Amino acid sequence: MFICTMFVGLLGVGIQGCSDSSGVGGCGALGNACCAQNVCNAGICSNGACRDCGSAGSACCEGQVCSSGSVCSGGGGGLCQKCGGPGEACCAASSCGGGGCCVNNLCTSSGSACPQVGGTCSNGSCGACGGVGQPCCANGVGCTSANSTCSQPSCVACGGAGQPCCDGGKNNEAGTCSGAGLACGQNRLCAACGGPGQVCCAGNNCSGSSLACQRGLCASCGGPGEACCATGDCPAITITSDQPAQTPTCPQGRSCNITVGTNGKVACDSNNTCNITCTSDCEAKCDGSTCAITAAANAKISCNESMSSCMITAGAGAKISCKEGASCIATVGEGSSVDCGDALICQITCTGACSVNCGDAKTCTCAGAGCKVGK
Repeated sequence: MFICTMFVGLLGVGIQGCSDSSGVGGCGALGNACCAQNVCNAGICSNGACRDCGSAGSACCEGQVCSSGSVCSGGGGGLCQKCGGPGEACCAASSCGGGGCCVNNLCTSSGSACPQVGGTCSNGSCGACGGVGQPCCANGVGCTSANSTCSQPSCVACGGAGQPCCDGGKNNEAGTCSGAGLACGQNRLCAACGGPGQVCCAGNNCSGSSLACQRGLCASCGGPGEACCATGDCPAITITSDQPAQTPTCPQGRSCNITVGTNGKVACDSNNTCNITCTSDCEAKCDGSTCAITAAANAKISCNESMSSCMITAGAGAKISCKEGASCIATVGEGSSVDCGDALICQITCTGACSVNCGDAKTCTCAGAGCKVGK
């Protein structure tokens, strides 16, 4: 276990240092560090540790990663569902079993007609389109064979070193790479991952116990001012400020319990997990993080970006932004407004008259007699 010495001040936290006090060797068991090449004896490797996640029917691991034969779907952290069979979701890199074709993220069995584009599915190709070297299929379908992506006008190979990232599908827009030790990096090209300064590997994993995934890149961890390493049992930071107009910030990658007074501004937008409580006229920024927020009247709350997940209870006059693939469940008071933009999930309950702009949200619902829903 890693023990961190911390000073908790009125406005923030300074981390003095971390030390490994476990004295326990070994790897691969649940809760322990992953073994070499991110191998686990139980569970799967996620954020550098072996975790009980990723199998079909269970929660997705960090980075929306599932074990072989299943794919992450749904809002928030997502659930792993079986993939690759006829009528099932396509697996990673748009792959389907038995030479099937991936059409709009669903598998069509080999020998069957491809929906929407016609032609007979054979070894991933829908006849005249969809296979590597063939034209991209029409109607927005693109490429239907595994490890291929549309580079108009043709399908090209993807997922290998230096190749374009394969399409991520509905729940992984960042794209995927199939080669060992590769991840989708800059310019959507597959590059080496896991080393210092390199993009994080699947599951937000980095190579070596002294590295942790921070904002998509592998960086040193465990030192003064750094995030705790994956296997460090660093506790949640508690920041309490009952004075008005304070601006606490949760350190990158950490979990925080934050309480602020009137006109407080909370920043929990650096891959954090936060419980936020604030009185009237506060602002809470939870972009790219997971937050539970309880706020009084006139709160302004931002929960944007695809990895954001927010549970919100707010009083009258709240203004909430839930965009860019975020998932939000909120209960708001009289005179509140919610902009669901292009959220993945936006479920709102109004306790008084409120307005909800569903925009291009994939799922948008509003309950309560005071709901006024717009598009």
